[in-house]
Amino acid sequence: IDISEQALTGARSNVACARVDDVSLRCGNGLGPLAPFEAEVLVVAGVGLTTLTQILDGAGLSLAERGVKRLVLSPPAVDAPDLRRWLTVRGHAIEAEELVCEDAWMHYIVAATVGETKNAEDKHETLSTLDAELGPCLRSAHTGTEDYKLVQIYAQRRLAEARAQLEGARSGRGARAEARAAKLAELVTILEPFAPERE
Repeated sequence: IDISEQALTGARSNVACARVDDVSLRCGNGLGPLAPFEAEVLVVAGVGLTTLTQILDGAGLSLAERGVKRLVLSPPAVDAPDLRRWLTVRGHAIEAEELVCEDAWMHYIVAATVGETKNAEDKHETLSTLDAELGPCLRSAHTGTEDYKLVQIYAQRRLAEARAQLEGARSGRGARAEARAAKLAELVTILEPFAPERE
């Protein structure tokens, strides 16, 4: 499914080159072209967090009510913390996570089991800062493996951003600036063990 007919033209060419027959390509917005209970697994990739969540939240029915059982999502890695929070407050359970580098761009891939979407008043943060920033699945990567090296690279990038933001927050005044500085200082402390200094 793609909102762009031009993108679908390219997809048709790829399908033809792959000689795959059982593929249905549809033009439309979000999950609109997909009937309830037509798919148990949804893959949303190649878009940022805002578009991704609009697609999944704008379905009218909850994902469970549409018969969806599993999600495979791939936004830019910078969106990973907020995507983990989004999944958690809706009751979706993260099963697996992976980081992938492509031409210096880092992408985040997550597989999650669909839960019942909660009402807005029931939404609450259940992830610690550590789990939001570096999910348990990523942290379980074995030292020395390629997966662990990508976790370190990701942590280094996030740490550099957090330190820069912390410096700016500390120059601010008032309770709001102090609260932001405290939150960023906590983030820096959490990321440092996973981000060895580059040689």
